[in-house]
Amino acid sequence: MITRSPAQGSAYKDLGRNGQNRAIT
Repeated sequence: MITRSPAQGSAYKDLGRNGQNRAIT
């Protein structure tokens, strides 16, 4: 996962559990 900001980092982890990280990338 590529996170540009620490705030997004936590968001990516949360979405990653739901498998929605694909939509964020």
